[in-house]
Amino acid sequence: MSRNLGIGLAVAGGAGLAWYEGWLSTIIDGPETAGSGPGTATGRLSALDPQFRARAEMVAAAMLLKGYRPRALETYRDPTRQAYYQSQGWSHTSQSFHNIKPAYAIDVVADGITSSDFAALAEFYKALRDAAPTFGLRSGGSYTPITGNTWAQFGLGWDPGHLEPASADHISPAQIIAGVSPW
Repeated sequence: MSRNLGIGLAVAGGAGLAWYEGWLSTIIDGPETAGSGPGTATGRLSALDPQFRARAEMVAAAMLLKGYRPRALETYRDPTRQAYYQSQGWSHTSQSFHNIKPAYAIDVVADGITSSDFAALAEFYKALRDAAPTFGLRSGGSYTPITGNTWAQFGLGWDPGHLEPASADHISPAQIIAGVSPW
């Protein structure tokens, strides 16, 4: 028995598959209630579109093989939280792939690396940026760097922990809601 993860990879089934799925989810699953500010957000993988989730978990597996422990920070966020993030300059859009139910975006952080160790975090985010396209995703680390942004000095885009469909330049959240597949 095997399970096709929908991204050109199959995993052998049986008891081994349950361990494999639990191992990935335990490493990457985030908090039930995430972030701060008005509105709501979650870091739970269950808030993600199943195909997007499978792709994000494969990116996480690739990161684990490189010695990193990725964890979800935010998956779904409601429009009120999105508007707050935009007003704070933390987002550049009023509608995000985070605002779709199920969500097509995840913000990832590195367990085991302190938030003040920018050089180590930059290496984590570069590895994330490099792994994402293999699984049909794109990292905010590949966005155009913004002068003055912390991550620009490391050659990273302004939102390096963000993952979304690689097709995000050509498809909008509204199109996904209308039924257009990002894959």
